Amino acid sequence: MASSTLGKILVIDSDAHIAELLRYNLTAEGYEVQTHPDASTALKLDYSDVRVVIIDEFGQPGADDVVRNLTLRPATAHVGVIVCSAGENPGEAITALDDGADDYIAKPFSLREMIARVRAVMRRRRPMPAAGSAAICSVGPLNVNFTTRTATLHGRPLNLSPTEYSILAMLLKNRDRHLSRIEIFRQVWNSPEAGSNERVVDTNISRLRRKLEELGPSIHNHSGSGYIFVDP
Repeated sequence: MASSTLGKILVIDSDAHIAELLRYNLTAEGYEVQTHPDASTALKLDYSDVRVVIIDEFGQPGADDVVRNLTLRPATAHVGVIVCSAGENPGEAITALDDGADDYIAKPFSLREMIARVRAVMRRRRPMPAAGSAAICSVGPLNVNFTTRTATLHGRPLNLSPTEYSILAMLLKNRDRHLSRIEIFRQVWNSPEAGSNERVVDTNISRLRRKLEELGPSIHNHSGSGYIFVDP
């Protein structure tokens, strides 16, 4: 199959029916879709042209390792990850996000919602633009390059997920005002709907604070006002 102009998606799911359902519908939307039934061997695949991975992290042995490794390996840092699970454990969404996933959706899911989430992850994880002049924001030891969507702390690269980077960039670009969870959720997840899902904002900001080390407390949360980045 020729490469799709919309991007390549890899579906890792041992449920052949779910995999085929996603393959058929995402292909109809204009994506190139590859399926793989075995999470334990998935890390051996070629991810060089994969934009998004959809994986059932809780239904297959070794799937959580796939999620963590895709996030940590430089060769796959460009890949967005959506965990799709039966949602039997109320803590599954938090576990998936802590493992490095960009998004989480419970089974059974709406195909329209899945397609919307794929689009949102791809928008947040656009390919790096060509080299050129970069817009850089510096706060103490933190440097954020808005052109290359990268960040360093004390000169060391920060290993941020696409979601964490998007939240950090949004906070830095709006340092004069508080941003509500709903506002962050709608922009970063590119979704007009918010509700219980907006709590994933807290999870990602908590993770972001830890990675920012001594600058973590610069992300303030004021009840009733929202989040703001305050210079140290």
